[in-house]
Amino acid sequence: MRHKATGLQAPVSFTVERLKRSLEEKESNSQMNLPHPVMRSDLLERYLNLLGVQRRKPSTDALGELVHAQLLKVPFENISKLYYKKHLNYQGLPNLEFFLDGIERFHFGGTCYSNNYYFYQLLANLGYQIKLCGADMANPDVHLVSMVTVEQREYLVDVGYAAPFLTPLPCDLTTDYVIVLGRDKYVLKPQDAQGCSQMELYRDGSLKHSYLVNPVPRRIQEFDHIIVDSYQEDSTFMNEFYWLASFLIDPLFFII
Repeated sequence: MRHKATGLQAPVSFTVERLKRSLEEKESNSQMNLPHPVMRSDLLERYLNLLGVQRRKPSTDALGELVHAQLLKVPFENISKLYYKKHLNYQGLPNLEFFLDGIERFHFGGTCYSNNYYFYQLLANLGYQIKLCGADMANPDVHLVSMVTVEQREYLVDVGYAAPFLTPLPCDLTTDYVIVLGRDKYVLKPQDAQGCSQMELYRDGSLKHSYLVNPVPRRIQEFDHIIVDSYQEDSTFMNEFYWLASFLIDPLFFII
C-alpha cells in the first residue's frame, strides 16, 4: 500500500514537548564510555516485543531470526529525520526510547545510523560478540554496519542499507556472495588482506553503489559529526523522501 507524505497527527501523549524532553535525556558519561551502552531491561523487552521475537541464547539461528524481524518491522526511511528537524530542530541520533516510540506509534524506522546502531546495541545486550564498524562510500565512515561472530563464524549484519539482507551475511567467503532482487544484484566480496568487506550493488547489470567495511571496532561518538552533517540542507536525506516498506513480498521503495 502506498503512503502519502502527509502531516503527522501525533496523539496527545506524543506531543512535541514530550519528544523534546525525551531527546534531552542523555546517557551518563559512564554509559557512553562503555564499548556498548547497557540497554535498560524494559527497553530491551520492548524492542523484542516490537520485533515479535522471543529472547534466546546467541546462536546462528537466533541471529537470523532477529535480522529477519528487524528488516520486516523497522523500515529504512528518512521521513522521521525530516520530521525531527522541522518540528524539534533536532540534528542528532535519537535516544533509544525515542527510536522505539517512533517504530511503535508512527511505523518509523530510520537511516543507517539509528537502525544499525540500535540493532547493534540490542545484539550486544543479548550477549552476541559484536563490533560496530564504519564503512566507506564516496566519503569515509558515512555508513554503519555490525560485524557479529557466532558459532565461530563472522557475519556482516546491515539493517540500514535499504537492501534485502534478510539473513546475516557470512564473511569467510572464498567466492562472491550474491543476492538478487528484481533489477538489483548485491555482491559481497571475499574479505581482502586487511579484513575489509566490499559490498556492491548492481542495477540492470551496472554498478550503482558500493561500500567498504573497515573491521576496526568503533564507538558511536566517533560518528557524531557525520550524523550532524546528514541534517545539512544540501545532504541527500534532507532533499528526498526514502521509504522502504517491506521485503516480505515485494519491497515498496519510494524516492520522491
